[in-house]
Amino acid sequence: TALVSSQWTTSGNAVYYNVGATADGNVGIGTTTPQALLDVNGSILQRVPATMTIKSSITGFTSAKSVFVSGRYAYVADQTGNSLYVVDVSNPSSPVIVGSVSDSQNYLALPMAVFVSGTYAYAAGNDRLAVIDVSNPSSPVIVGGVRNSTLISGPAAVFVSGRYAYLPGSSVFAVIDISNPRSPKIVGSISDAVNFGLARGVFVSGRYAYVTAVSNSKFVAIDVSNPYTPVVVGTVSDATNLSGAEGLFVSGRYAYVVANVS
Repeated sequence: TALVSSQWTTSGNAVYYNVGATADGNVGIGTTTPQALLDVNGSILQRVPATMTIKSSITGFTSAKSVFVSGRYAYVADQTGNSLYVVDVSNPSSPVIVGSVSDSQNYLALPMAVFVSGTYAYAAGNDRLAVIDVSNPSSPVIVGGVRNSTLISGPAAVFVSGRYAYLPGSSVFAVIDISNPRSPKIVGSISDAVNFGLARGVFVSGRYAYVTAVSNSKFVAIDVSNPYTPVVVGTVSDATNLSGAEGLFVSGRYAYVVANVS
């Protein structure tokens, strides 16, 4: 397809697509039907500067434990503050807290982790999951949640994919149907002290959930293609490299794990 020069504008080192009355503004690389502003069908190379600096910082939290960024906002789970904070980070040099919600008695008690999907934030901690409507960032509202001291025991992480939230905990792994934000329900779980002892991290990719656990220095793969009957399909134990395994990220065929190796 010929490139129409009038569709593009250069300004200094920038090149951008002109969004007109008949243009959708999407740019595709390796695809002729881009579904987002930038749609890359294939691998990309992102270079990180050799020298990084702290741009800015903000205070006001009691015991911040987790952060998730979506759009112009960062969402912070404050454990001992029993709170979720919304921070406007559209100006990285001057982040501003624009909203918060607290609840020490019910679903938001002692949150350890937060994940944002669409207009909802999901905060996990203690023995519960809170669902928070963040469509109005200045006034987040808890709309639902679920508590279960057996199947949701000490979750330190949460991952949302589609209509389900995945929570690893102390010797347990739970799948929660969040299709109705006001009434989330536990639909599947695994109780396994060997593989999920002090589980700390979770990442979902495709039909698999991946979990790290401090006890027994574990990395666990779980088939969640049937959310009602999740199944452990593979594990790795490594007291040297996975000692104190906590956070993880999965990209392609590799998982990247951080651990408190002494």
